[in-house]
Amino acid sequence: MRFQKHREITPLFSLLAIVAALAGCGDLALDPDGVVSGSITASSVSTGDNHSCAVSSGNVKCWGLNTSGQLGNNSTASALSAVLVSGITDAVQVSAGSRHTCARLSNGTVWCWGDNVEGQLGNGTNADSLVPVQATGITGAIDLSSGGNHTCMVRADGSAWCWGRNTEGQLGNSSNIDSNLPVPVSGMTNAGKIAAGGAHTCARLLDFTVECWGSNVQNQLGNTGILAASRNFPVAVSNMTTAVSISAGANHNCAVVTSPSGVKCWGSDVNGQLARSWVPAIFPSPAITSFPDAQFVAGINTPSGVAAGFAHSCAALTNNTIRCWGENFDGQLGNGNFFGFFPPDPNASATSTVVPVGVSGISSAVEVAAGQFHSCARLFNGEIRCWGRNSSGQLGDGTGIFSSTPVRVTDNTGTGLMPTIR
Repeated sequence: MRFQKHREITPLFSLLAIVAALAGCGDLALDPDGVVSGSITASSVSTGDNHSCAVSSGNVKCWGLNTSGQLGNNSTASALSAVLVSGITDAVQVSAGSRHTCARLSNGTVWCWGDNVEGQLGNGTNADSLVPVQATGITGAIDLSSGGNHTCMVRADGSAWCWGRNTEGQLGNSSNIDSNLPVPVSGMTNAGKIAAGGAHTCARLLDFTVECWGSNVQNQLGNTGILAASRNFPVAVSNMTTAVSISAGANHNCAVVTSPSGVKCWGSDVNGQLARSWVPAIFPSPAITSFPDAQFVAGINTPSGVAAGFAHSCAALTNNTIRCWGENFDGQLGNGNFFGFFPPDPNASATSTVVPVGVSGISSAVEVAAGQFHSCARLFNGEIRCWGRNSSGQLGDGTGIFSSTPVRVTDNTGTGLMPTIR
């Protein structure tokens, strides 16, 4: 994914945050099924850099930044609430990347839209598309993930295929040449799930091990026996034998594991996204801020899912709450503030934390997703709640105001587009 540096907090920002919190108060009209009127209802949710998407009764609905057409509604106008992706009526999965989005349909095909400069739409061209285009030759898809500037999927036969940028080997085809057509990942025949990160990719295999490929400058490949250099073919993640699900962030990854039950993370820990402190080093060597060996996250013992963002991570628990850790500059941890505590190191960001914190007001979550500087959760009733940065409308609540607590995503698919955000 492409990422931008944080902006300074201003007095106006602080005021807007207070307004956002107050805006959540008051009576809400409920539909007969208990859903708040005007809410989006969905069966899955995905977060990209500055936009978010959800599958809703076969349709795909997206909100947030749209400068490259990543909302898929034949426009470049960004949206403060959910808009309908053109022409998709039988989606079963959606994945939001940096500035592109892809959906897997019930017939096993994959369709993508948005930025295509490096071929991440997979249709044999490098032209952006404001509406979905079909990834060439893809059939039998069972899982899908959009990364920074590349896309990957798993077929029912256990093979994995990727397309887009490949300068770090993130396509895994033993090459470093970009491809605007899907190419097979070298030697992979038993993939079950796939996760595309910033410039790397990981797959959870059917034997519950994990293999990764691409950039390794922050140890995001998780192999303790190799140097921190890119690999354009899969390598095994060390000490990972019971993974059931996986999520790839910008430069780190997290997996839900069993025996014992928990979450393990590896890669960059600059902002505490691995939930552990840095390893001190003797002068003049710098502190160790990344880890190739997967680290258990303390206090996360009953996870049902995990999500790795840019510099933060979140886990959904079996009691339907959510806990997050890492950077909190934009409120992406969802605990009601923009601050941190117990940062990885005294020299690290004061807005980060290595201790998982509970997301405020969430007690019926079934899924969590972590974007660049925001997060989203899907609830039992299908509603979506998001929190964190909202500069491009990626929280979908119609305001564009940052929020350190979850806000409700509103459905604008019946009333047209929201004004462009610049």
